[in-house]
Amino acid sequence: MDTHASEKTSEFREILELAGVDPEKLSQFGQDANFKNDDWPIITQILYRLRQFPDKQLELWSKKTDLGRWLEEADVPIGELHEISGHVESCEVLSPPQQLAESNSLPVLYRCQFKSNSPGLSGTLFTRQIPQRWKPGQSMADPVLFYGVLLQHSISEKQCHVFMLADRVAWYPQQGVPTGQLLLARNGMDVALLDEIIQRQPFVLPTISRESEAFYSCLAALGRTNQEELISRCQENIIAVAEKWRHAFDDLQGQHQEAKKQLALASTPEDQQKWKKKETLLRERRSVAAAIIKQSKLGLSSLGPFFLNPEQEVGELVQLEGVARRAIRIVVPERPEIGAYYELEIFTSEAKYLENRPVVCCVNRLPEGFPQGDLIREPVRIYGMFFKSWLYRTRNIQEERGGETEGQLRLYTPLVLADSPVWIRSAAVHQRPWDLWAGIAFLVMLVAFWLNFVRVSHRKRRTEKVELK
Repeated sequence: MDTHASEKTSEFREILELAGVDPEKLSQFGQDANFKNDDWPIITQILYRLRQFPDKQLELWSKKTDLGRWLEEADVPIGELHEISGHVESCEVLSPPQQLAESNSLPVLYRCQFKSNSPGLSGTLFTRQIPQRWKPGQSMADPVLFYGVLLQHSISEKQCHVFMLADRVAWYPQQGVPTGQLLLARNGMDVALLDEIIQRQPFVLPTISRESEAFYSCLAALGRTNQEELISRCQENIIAVAEKWRHAFDDLQGQHQEAKKQLALASTPEDQQKWKKKETLLRERRSVAAAIIKQSKLGLSSLGPFFLNPEQEVGELVQLEGVARRAIRIVVPERPEIGAYYELEIFTSEAKYLENRPVVCCVNRLPEGFPQGDLIREPVRIYGMFFKSWLYRTRNIQEERGGETEGQLRLYTPLVLADSPVWIRSAAVHQRPWDLWAGIAFLVMLVAFWLNFVRVSHRKRRTEKVELK
């Protein structure tokens, strides 16, 4: 199929027709929520075409919900793409035919019941992907947005029920997720994009996941977030996290001692390996708990959890302090709405326990006058959120040793996102002109006082000499 088809068509329905999915084929779907064997190839074709285009393009093709039109017209064109906002009430799993599932990378299809924000419109949505936190079979009331292809619609007593097909569902949770994710959702981010993040890797290609989309969406949402609220939430989160780990610390201490005891008693290689693994894990968790409690007393977040279990920490709010030793501007021509962002390497007080690895922090903007380059030393504070454990290439290895080994390259470090760093020195810098003039004035007064003292002393000595004569 022509990859530039989006430039030549004005509707998604034309894309389907170019792929051989015409209205006649679409009309074969029945008036129920079950698919026949002949339906599945068409379903997979439509899903494949939807995956080929970014959400921005799907948004351009989508028609806004026109409930009046759907209620008045018995023959609404099927195959049209519509933007639907509403909430999902339930979700269940469907199993495609095995052969088709394997050949089209569609192991499951989800069937969701939804209600639109337009009163009188509800329906059944079939989608390839749902947020990982959703539990099929449970009732829910989560706000969503999706771009769905209309398959069928029916009217009953001024109520319109539709069958639609979408590649994925954008999710804006109001509860049941970490505070940072709630903050992102309130500021317009599709939190389901966070499921696309792949930990302990460099940034992956768009053909693998939507991780880059999650990255830019998160930065944009942080830019829209009220900074006073963000600071307050970060500080609250430090207290909450420390309290959780404080309760767990004594239990971890006891479990670790028991694991050490069992390791000493283990008599077979299998038992030794099992207890050694458990002892190591418990020791790491105990160390992380101690670090969290210690940092919380300073009003700061610990980096420990981001090394221990980064998958569970995505979107966690953080407050960090350290020295920025690098700040560079990264231009993003393919994202005109972003334009550019800044990447900082920040060394915190915990760096000495982490092989001197920096926290990599990406921000929308820098404070006015903040220096850029590889040779800076600027104290900063960060209010932001953890994004991923990033495969980091240290500059000293690249620049000084040249021939890196695979082992040297596999250094993981936390990647944190924020709107802007707080330049701790900035307040002092702005005061320097006043401090300088105050210092000069003081010196002038001191010199004047000294000169006057010398002059008076000199006159006094001359007077004394005259009297002696």
